[in-house]
Amino acid sequence: MNLEDFTIRLKEKGLKVTPQRLAVLDALVENNTHPNAESIIKKIRRKHPSISVGTIYNILDVFVEKGIIAKLRTEDNIMRYDPLVKEHHHVYVKDKGDIIDYFDDELTELVKKYLSNKNEFSKIEIESIKINILGNKIYK
Repeated sequence: MNLEDFTIRLKEKGLKVTPQRLAVLDALVENNTHPNAESIIKKIRRKHPSISVGTIYNILDVFVEKGIIAKLRTEDNIMRYDPLVKEHHHVYVKDKGDIIDYFDDELTELVKKYLSNKNEFSKIEIESIKINILGNKIYK
């Protein structure tokens, strides 16, 4: 998704397009590594030193609340932000600290079908499947 797409999403969600919100979106769009708040703040403050840290956190919270971005917690308990809200999975590469998006509709449907046949899920409507795969890079 590019900055223009996010601008449209802001309007669709009833949010004003402000320079501060665009700066936060710009920092997320340019960074596909699922940055944490500190990384986002550092990037924004290089170009816009007058934006307060509180404003950035508030914008991130509003974006998550409105479904414009997603928030995810890593295995090492760090909160990160994902500009992709389309259903997908994540691969955590522990030794590198990377998070890689993984799209696999077949896997998603397989898990949904599997869980729908389990008694524990008989009264639960599954809205989405988000699988987190944890591993280390193999060096040969």
